[in-house]
Amino acid sequence: MIELISVAGIKQRTGSLTAAGAAVFLRQVTVSAVMGDFVIQQMHADDYETAARLLSVYSPHHDLRTLDSLHLACALRLRARRGVDFFVTADRVLANVANLEGFAIIIPDEA
Repeated sequence: MIELISVAGIKQRTGSLTAAGAAVFLRQVTVSAVMGDFVIQQMHADDYETAARLLSVYSPHHDLRTLDSLHLACALRLRARRGVDFFVTADRVLANVANLEGFAIIIPDEA
């Protein structure tokens, strides 16, 4: 949810959404999560160690950011436990790093 709140703020700041539009977006995301359209994952202690590794490896050359490394760390944990194959993001830097970590990428604007 932190990432989605950030996205809503960015869209509002850049004029892509009004304050009312951002509020509607966040309500829709909350309803979708409650309905089971997607699952919001809790962070695990190991995710922070994985995120630190990702930042050490990729941030010098790929502009990987802290929250993005945590997002990817969760996905890596889920892939190991549940066989997650795809990583969905509109962030091209994050998509590139996720691809380097072996994920097939889905970029919503291009799907």
